[in-house]
Amino acid sequence: MRNFEPISEAEIQAKALASTPTATRESTRYAMRLWENYCQVLSISSDFLDHSIADLNHHLSSCILQAKRLDNSEFHANTIYYIVAAWNRVYEEESVEKQQPVLSFLRSSQFIQFQKVVDEKIRRLAEKGKSEVEHTMGLTREEFDKCLQSCDIDTPRGLTMKLLLLLGKFCAFRGGVYHKLKMKHFTLKRDQNQTPYYEIKQYIMKNRQRGLKQKNEKAQINFIYNNETIQLIALYLDKRSSNTNKRFFLGINQSKNARTWYTNSPISYHNLNKMFKKHVHSNEINKQISLHSLRVSSIQC
Repeated sequence: MRNFEPISEAEIQAKALASTPTATRESTRYAMRLWENYCQVLSISSDFLDHSIADLNHHLSSCILQAKRLDNSEFHANTIYYIVAAWNRVYEEESVEKQQPVLSFLRSSQFIQFQKVVDEKIRRLAEKGKSEVEHTMGLTREEFDKCLQSCDIDTPRGLTMKLLLLLGKFCAFRGGVYHKLKMKHFTLKRDQNQTPYYEIKQYIMKNRQRGLKQKNEKAQINFIYNNETIQLIALYLDKRSSNTNKRFFLGINQSKNARTWYTNSPISYHNLNKMFKKHVHSNEINKQISLHSLRVSSIQC
């Protein structure tokens, strides 16, 4: 029979901390610095449990309303949610440690006042475009057309790129949508005049666009009547394996003996983004580009 050595409380906490994702630890540290700075200015305790429920509602609401970046610019809607979630983690941990009732800033009715403030701020930021990616440059109409015309659809990379550009032009998806699109989002239909068109349902992203309680953005349906795009989708589907992955955009088959242009695996955001950047820069367009540039370009053009 094996003998197990007792583990100290400090070792247990160290193991728990080590198992916490780095991003979670960083966001918690950042959120707590915001709270501690707020408390320092008012000369009040930064320990959540030192305050009454009423005081917490007041001070948390005040802190989140004042919260801004170091350059005095607004946070993104998602960042506000992450800050509140980090505060909530610390509050719940402190409550368990001190054997106090475990309440939630995000769900408990005692914090309804604070929740309403957070919900309103997230909605306001989303309306101002703060749920979008910033610092991403769009393409002018001339640059967009240049990238479109340089796509060689006789190659898998060129076909993927042209289809990506056209979907960006007509659908204006957010940058994180394209690699998650599925075959079921595309439906070929005909109108009353028997004219073919594609109905494309948007992949729903978790961007807090609709406030604290509803993390997903509003559903969007796009209609594409453009014949070139309809024909390209048909060509693209023909170049895929019949029993391939359910995702729309797939990885490019590198094998010379491959019977199809595309693999059975979906292409990652990183690879699709990298492919898009390379194509834009190959057309001598030197801008800070990402897949979200397609949305910015669509709005500009």
